[in-house]
Amino acid sequence: MTQWEELQGAAPPRLLRARPLADAEEVLVLTYTCDLSFFEDVCLREAQAVRARTTILYDADQLTQGPRRTDYLALPVVCKQNGAFHPKLIVIASETDAVVAIGSGNATPSGWHHNAEVWALLRSAGPAVPQLFHDLADWLRRLTAAVWMEHLGRDRLDRVAELLTCRPTEPEHDQPTLVTTSTRPIIEQLPVPKAPTTSLAVSAPFFDPRAEALRQLVDRFKPAELQLLLTRDVQCDPATLAEVVKQVPTGIVTTPESSRYHHAKIVEWTTNDQKWALTGSANCSTAALTTTMATGGNCELGLLTATSEPLIAAVPAHPVDLYDPANLQLRKPTDRNLSGASLRVLGVR
Repeated sequence: MTQWEELQGAAPPRLLRARPLADAEEVLVLTYTCDLSFFEDVCLREAQAVRARTTILYDADQLTQGPRRTDYLALPVVCKQNGAFHPKLIVIASETDAVVAIGSGNATPSGWHHNAEVWALLRSAGPAVPQLFHDLADWLRRLTAAVWMEHLGRDRLDRVAELLTCRPTEPEHDQPTLVTTSTRPIIEQLPVPKAPTTSLAVSAPFFDPRAEALRQLVDRFKPAELQLLLTRDVQCDPATLAEVVKQVPTGIVTTPESSRYHHAKIVEWTTNDQKWALTGSANCSTAALTTTMATGGNCELGLLTATSEPLIAAVPAHPVDLYDPANLQLRKPTDRNLSGASLRVLGVR
């Protein structure tokens, strides 16, 4: 058995292969893009090894490969206000134990293997659980009213929520905080430090065309320094990013030295004596950071954590000139492509 300490930050396949719960009752996966053939080949056998029921929910417009097996539940989901269903979540749960992984990678070969992603893992096997487990359960229950899905999916979400809340919470200092787009924009949930913000760092593969989300982050934190890490094939408008960077006394724009696609979404801000990080599914876009599901924003899920070491600065990178981004591969910003169908069939049984 792999030691638990070796799984910190591990991608979901490695987590499932380790079988951290011998008595797991439910395995739940939430994803945006979904390759069910990959999931069946790489993960399903491990998820079912302990006889847990396995459920995977994905955005109905983002299925790249369909299912070939019927011994698990794979359900398309549509947000009622037409945002993207964009969370990345793994829950492995029983009545006495639970593992929660919240990250940036989709259930595809790229998201769960090839890309550079960030995952945060939490576990509680004792008589009490972190407050985050109860908050996640509340979010899963509310989710059933905010998206269209089959009733089977609602039953599975309700059962996972029950397993996450069958033990009381335990107070603990500096616990990670769950952030979602269900009731408030994520940007409003990011605490502004009382001391001056010395640095704001952002890494994301997608920026909205007007860089409005980045602009609002700068306005909120008023940092002395702004650092952007732009992956190859980043989707952005360099000119609008440059305008935002100019508003900050010191601006640093880099791209990873590795040719690997950096799909991780990270927002970090620091003072002289504190550091925070937002990780999870939210890109630096208006649909992810500055709107809610009720107003057409995405369904997003993230973690707010007090940190000791920077994440973005640890990536080997070289500088980029946004006015002449010759060494930066770009994708033109695009709007979300909807099917346009007036009638959606989400399941046939």
